[in-house]
Amino acid sequence: MFDPNNLPISGGLFLVGILYVVVAMFFTGPTIGSRTIEKSGFLPRCEKSLIKLAAQDAPDLQTPAPSIDCNRVMGLFAGPEARQFCDAAGFLFENPVTNQIEIQNQRLKTQHQERIRNAAANASTACECAKNVQLENRVPWALVAGSLRFVVPSEIKNLESELFEALNSPTCAGRFQ
Repeated sequence: MFDPNNLPISGGLFLVGILYVVVAMFFTGPTIGSRTIEKSGFLPRCEKSLIKLAAQDAPDLQTPAPSIDCNRVMGLFAGPEARQFCDAAGFLFENPVTNQIEIQNQRLKTQHQERIRNAAANASTACECAKNVQLENRVPWALVAGSLRFVVPSEIKNLESELFEALNSPTCAGRFQ
């Protein structure tokens, strides 16, 4: 059984050490972590990069076929009589495929704009998720807080890459796309 009298330090000092670890784990560590992430400017950069990434994924628009209208065909040969004919029967020269291509391109542009709006709406939530995922790992932040920032684990030294890795993790990426 555990007997505090057999320790090389007194029981009171042992309890103070345990209390120090608990405070560093649950209070000062997450506070320092949150402030460090805010001070690094990750959240605004993350939001901008997510919006920029959504904007770069532009759809491939189709080039409509050149339209051949009645005036171009008939105007070359017949003159004023052709204009009268084109006014009456010009619809026969319209290309229905051109209209379909224009409608499809407009639909693709609308979907792309909607994707950008959704990315802008979800960017702050996804970036906050990455921040929270990083702060869930309390041990590195407790080491930073408990050692008065003399000991800095690699997770904290590489904070930017760790945050973007958390952003692309299934926890955050799958939820907001």
